[in-house]
Amino acid sequence: MNFRVTDLARCKAFYIAARSPLGYAPCFDQRFDNSQVAGLGHADPARHDRAAVDAFQAAGSTDGNAPGLQPRHRAHCYGAYVFGPDGNNVEAVCHAPV
Repeated sequence: MNFRVTDLARCKAFYIAARSPLGYAPCFDQRFDNSQVAGLGHADPARHDRAAVDAFQAAGSTDGNAPGLQPRHRAHCYGAYVFGPDGNNVEAVCHAPV
């Protein structure tokens, strides 16, 4: 996922805090063309559990949706959304059954 932000340092701090409960960590930070680019990565994002989704939402923001089942996506989909400093909507999900 890529998106533009107005303040890279502020947004990077936000996304590191929000995604670290899910096991994500900074994996690159470099200049590309006329832009500064940063990225977060995870070795195995499929291993999120419901507690990690709850921690993601708590660390991310209170203006997204509360963590819970999202059956419109899949039967066991448990997810939460947060909004970054520039209004970008980011989701974390767990697909494991209870």
